[in-house]
Amino acid sequence: MGGDCKSPGSAFEGSNPSPATRKIEELNQPQFWLHFVIFEAKTSHDCYDICLTSVIKEQENNPLNQIPGLAKGRIMLIKTRNMPGVEGMDHVGITIPNLDDAVAFYCTLLNAKEIFRLGPFDAREFPEVDGKDWSLAHVNVADGRFTLAMLEYGNGSRLELFQYDRPEDRRSTPPRNSDLGGHHIAFKVSSLDKVLELRSEYGLTFMAGPIEITEGPAAGQRIIYVLDPWDNQLELVEYERTAK
Repeated sequence: MGGDCKSPGSAFEGSNPSPATRKIEELNQPQFWLHFVIFEAKTSHDCYDICLTSVIKEQENNPLNQIPGLAKGRIMLIKTRNMPGVEGMDHVGITIPNLDDAVAFYCTLLNAKEIFRLGPFDAREFPEVDGKDWSLAHVNVADGRFTLAMLEYGNGSRLELFQYDRPEDRRSTPPRNSDLGGHHIAFKVSSLDKVLELRSEYGLTFMAGPIEITEGPAAGQRIIYVLDPWDNQLELVEYERTAK
């Protein structure tokens, strides 16, 4: 696996990167537009140099102007390659306000079991790492104190729950789907109709739906978004409708 990816400068700066593949995608919306220019230069080591140029139309009160990395004319150079030995996704983690409450809720909802619990880990009780406090160095949260529990449910899937007691200035609400870092966790169900018949008993907030997809590569799917008691966003997906 020796060898390095080609440097962004050698491939892209001041030149047209032929024979590299050039892809252009445009997103037009009333409030703003983005123009992405992506150059891919594949090497014998399955490496890619990507030159991403984001150009944002100047417009008063454009919220994207406030996002670091999306400033007008900002060029983001990304370098990556295949990661050896990747076997798949191990778990998804979310942060909740009370670990005991969340473990009880998700174990019941998903018929899961808690397979281990770790912590609390307190940055103030560990030595610094490379000049940074312990939690900043390891989990990108300064002055953190946290406890975690790992749950396992259907077919070996795992959900990791975090409770942070510090820092004091942490946010108390999850990001929206439209926010940077916004996310959701999707669960496959065999019968969405049976789930919806008991919707008032789960402690979930159901959004409108379900959405039924009738054409295209996702044809046959039915989906609905829900919120857990702490407003974390979840999705329920049915792939083949069960006959009543």
